[in-house]
Amino acid sequence: MTKRHNGEDLLEQSIISTLKSAESSAEIGELIAKVERSIAEAEQEARDAERTATDIEASPGGPVAFARAQEAHQRHSRLVAVLPKLQARYAEVSEQEYSAQWVPEYREVKAERDAFVADFTQQVTSAINQIVDLLNRAQQVNQQISHVNVSAPAGDGRRIETIDLRFSNELRFGRFPWSGTLARPERMEPCGGRDVR
Repeated sequence: MTKRHNGEDLLEQSIISTLKSAESSAEIGELIAKVERSIAEAEQEARDAERTATDIEASPGGPVAFARAQEAHQRHSRLVAVLPKLQARYAEVSEQEYSAQWVPEYREVKAERDAFVADFTQQVTSAINQIVDLLNRAQQVNQQISHVNVSAPAGDGRRIETIDLRFSNELRFGRFPWSGTLARPERMEPCGGRDVR
């Protein structure tokens, strides 16, 4: 068996082994490059063998030359047929390698996110509940202020300024995904007794 045929056999063995169990995308990529070079070489070899076989002077033994050309054509066809399989295997292994690199980062960031959400939920819920409590207390104080102002003695111009709750118009308390349903101040009554929501 010639050195060329030994090389062909080794290449085909490598292809079979790679398709069954490839080690890395880098190795598959190198093998694909070898196959592509071999395809070009086999194509050129087939052309040269056909040209020689049809030249009676250059090749007195025509059948042998034609057999060599046919062999080169078959090798070319076999390599062309297997190339898409190698490319698909390369894509598959590359995806597996990428996933193996991505998963640890995903897990790290997800754990950080989950820890933050837990802290965020606790802090924000506490802050909202404090605001709701302050607004309710402000409402109660304003009611007391209104009562004192309305019941002031005749001729006494002293009045207590109510707590300004106009900013509460910008607040909308309802159902929050992190805290369930929070209490909402029933009524906010600034100066003049006007109902403020």
